Amino acid sequence: RNSLQLKMDDISPKLAALTNSVIPMPGLTSAGKVITIQSVHNVTQILPTKTKPKKLIFIGSDGKRHPYLFKGLEDLHLDERIMQ
Repeated sequence: RNSLQLKMDDISPKLAALTNSVIPMPGLTSAGKVITIQSVHNVTQILPTKTKPKKLIFIGSDGKRHPYLFKGLEDLHLDERIMQ
């Protein structure tokens, strides 16, 4: 099954416009330095599983893309394998 892709501009214009924030990247530090969210990638995937988890990609202050899976109160292991 294919995942559905939506544009962040359509889903959340505020997140799409986010730049150079001071919001720390969840779960990440680099040599003791906090990595912050610099922007949000414009394409969001909705995975084709029962609960339709959303895969967002944050661009960090380290210049790297950091994918995150958002899902309500469910086990993420199966969806994590689907993402790979």
